[in-house]
Amino acid sequence: MNNQTLIVKQRQDRDVIVIQRILIIVSLLMALGIPAVALIIMFYTTGEEDTIFSRIEWLFVSVSMIGLVLSLVIVTPQLKSMVLKTFQHNRVVPLASTLTGSILIRHKTTTL
Repeated sequence: MNNQTLIVKQRQDRDVIVIQRILIIVSLLMALGIPAVALIIMFYTTGEEDTIFSRIEWLFVSVSMIGLVLSLVIVTPQLKSMVLKTFQHNRVVPLASTLTGSILIRHKTTTL
């Protein structure tokens, strides 16, 4: 296999991954929008709007926006690495609090 066909195959694989990610995000948003659409259809068929309809619709809009943000972070490798880097804590912790600020002295020990 020459380099040109390898580059084309890598590009096609990358395109398939991108299309899969787009389909996952769109299907997630559609699934989260189904309750709001059902309430709108109920309003148009009955003609009566309950006071809680708008609250429920906005709840699902909010949940879908949160889902969109989380799915974008999970699906996009660059964003995922940035978020994980933000939450990683690489701190140096001393073994004992008495060691901070003191000088360690080596003692020579002998066994009899």
